[in-house]
Amino acid sequence: MVRGYYKVYCLKCKHEFDDIDAEVDATVESTLKKRCPKCGSKLLVRIPKIKL
Repeated sequence: MVRGYYKVYCLKCKHEFDDIDAEVDATVESTLKKRCPKCGSKLLVRIPKIKL
């Protein structure tokens, strides 16, 4: 289920991208495994754009 849309910044390579906040089987597991698509870092800052 999609809970909202986020603007995401990678603290390692400064790449910015849009992402969704989604849950899998009513857990937050899917949001914890996200990585930067450019460098693969987990050091991300999420800023809410739209909350559903």
